[in-house]
Amino acid sequence: MPPPNQRPAPDQPFPLSTNRQMSSIPKAGTEENWVYPSQQMFWNAMLRKGELT
Repeated sequence: MPPPNQRPAPDQPFPLSTNRQMSSIPKAGTEENWVYPSQQMFWNAMLRKGELT
């Protein structure tokens, strides 16, 4: 799996947090919990999907 994109987008108007938060939801079959995406990761995903155009 490639590393998450935590870099600001070229035309991004303001800085966003790159901190990720641990969830209380366990991953199936492991001792680990899910990790929520950062604000920057969410922004980049919305750009890729064309939601911020």
